Amino acid sequence: MKHGPGDWAIYNGGALRIERAANVSVRNCAFEALGGNGIFLYDLVSNTSLVENEFASLGDSAIAACGWIDLLGNPTDATHGRFPSDNLVASNHIHDVGIVGKQVAAYHQSLACHNAVRGNVMYHGPRAAINFSDGMGGGDVVADNLVFGWVRETNDH
Repeated sequence: MKHGPGDWAIYNGGALRIERAANVSVRNCAFEALGGNGIFLYDLVSNTSLVENEFASLGDSAIAACGWIDLLGNPTDATHGRFPSDNLVASNHIHDVGIVGKQVAAYHQSLACHNAVRGNVMYHGPRAAINFSDGMGGGDVVADNLVFGWVRETNDH
């Protein structure tokens, strides 16, 4: 399933799918040897914290934040849709993702905004470690992450 105006397609689900929720905390969990995505934030998801988790040997992405938008409007305008915003992805250990899918990331975001990706350790994947599929809404923060061993199976980044 495609999300947003970018060129990435992503499965709309995961081992944990959080949809239309606020103030959720996922902490100290292990997502290991899954065939698909680890955590999928979809639609109106806000003030959610994904902190100190481990994602290992996943078929697809570790964490994805994807929204819904009226495609008749401007895809960078956050006023005509429902999307993840004001969420925190911090201090996670993410490695060996994309065993099945190759269009994956440790953190993928499309049609989402105002999210923070901080202090994570991310290594070993086929494509981009962190992917922002579009520029909808802005206000994202990516800081203090340790990222290495990516783009091992593609040459487009």
